[in-house]
Amino acid sequence: MDKSELLGIVKTELEDVDIFALMTLESGYPVARPMSGLIFHDDKTILLSTSRSSRKFQQIAKQPIATLFIHEGERYLNIRGKPSLENDPELKDKYWSDKWTEYYPDGKKSDDYVFFRLDIEHISFKDFSKNIDVEMSW
Repeated sequence: MDKSELLGIVKTELEDVDIFALMTLESGYPVARPMSGLIFHDDKTILLSTSRSSRKFQQIAKQPIATLFIHEGERYLNIRGKPSLENDPELKDKYWSDKWTEYYPDGKKSDDYVFFRLDIEHISFKDFSKNIDVEMSW
């Protein structure tokens, strides 16, 4: 399997995911939290909506390392990468979801509403039902 095939599988897997785990580091220990709002922006980048006032924002600002973990049925997906702040008004407008209004009462123009841009460095994907077990680094 090459990178384009793996990315195709990853995109398909991510289309139906409502909740995933985002792992960051705090005081040298992994911290996981459930999240939603994952956007596969391009072949090397995932966008994650977040709040500037969140703990994860502070953790990533201190140690820019993150892992996404998704598990459904007989499949799991691990994506590691380096996150960076993305505050482009065009991206904020393009990917805004009205269901986020409860978190950002000022909507997509809120200063608190930002994205982390996760540049993919490593993907591992396993699907026991299809006997797929792939790991790739970029």
